[in-house]
Amino acid sequence: MTGTVVTVQRCFINPGFQKSSVGVPLEPHFDTMLTRMLPGPEDITVWAWLFQSSSFQKLQDSAPTDIKGVTNTVSGERITYTELKDYAEHLSMALVRNCGLQPGDTVVLLSENSIWFPVAMFAVLRAGARVAGASPASTVDEMSYYLRVCRAKFVMTAPNSANIAVAAAQNVGIGRDRIFSLYGVYERLVGIHHLIQVGAQIKESSYVEAYLIPAGKGNRDICGYLSFTSGTMGRPKAVSDFPLLSADVVTDAR
Repeated sequence: MTGTVVTVQRCFINPGFQKSSVGVPLEPHFDTMLTRMLPGPEDITVWAWLFQSSSFQKLQDSAPTDIKGVTNTVSGERITYTELKDYAEHLSMALVRNCGLQPGDTVVLLSENSIWFPVAMFAVLRAGARVAGASPASTVDEMSYYLRVCRAKFVMTAPNSANIAVAAAQNVGIGRDRIFSLYGVYERLVGIHHLIQVGAQIKESSYVEAYLIPAGKGNRDICGYLSFTSGTMGRPKAVSDFPLLSADVVTDAR
């Protein structure tokens, strides 16, 4: 799927940092577009703000043909926003209950454009863990460095990048049981589609609640995203992006 274009229909990710192509007031309105930056609430997570809002509840009551989503423009594969919520919820439950994902863990996503990327991203955030994106053009050495610096516990990857992910994970002591395929098949890696099915069964038998911000803290105190600088001035630095706020640069945490 190299070169795939994924279209996102008037959606947004970070409610505290809005740009001209997306928009929202204090809770998500999936068809509203604003051009100004608005402050986000500080006492809830991205998951709660997006998927437990009154606006999303109204969206769920809409006719299926009226619900927008993300689309693979090559294959035509599509995930509506309501499906995105369900898939991410199920995946999150499986990661927590069966794979040992804990709040504060870092999960690295190594993939080109894919409609399954936001499913994985929101699943991780729902569990109170942090997402670290990595370029699919990374070498084994670069990925090993990224995994080590961000103290990654899990890796999710696409088939085209899986060989890099597996080799880098081995270099830093991450076992294959903690490497998952976002789609397709690569050797013996477990795919997130399987975990989504497992999570759906968990939901029916023993529901796993979404992560809540601890008393006495705000979302500005809890890192939700990690990115890396380009490294033009030396080794890339990790950039921590707090769930509803802007980014602060942090140094190598080794």
